[in-house]
Amino acid sequence: MAQQVRVNNDPPEMRNSKRRPKLLEQMRQKLRTMHYAYRTEQNYTMWVERSRVDMNRR
Repeated sequence: MAQQVRVNNDPPEMRNSKRRPKLLEQMRQKLRTMHYAYRTEQNYTMWVERSRVDMNRR
């Protein structure tokens, strides 16, 4: 019943490359692959950030 501890022996630069992209990063990548305008990308990400802040206040 001992809990296993995962040790990450990778160098710091490798650790960051393996992590899953955050929500806004994923959204930006998707918008860019769909060839949305840069201003549209900015507006969509701003909208998501505002809604996240609003939800955290509740």
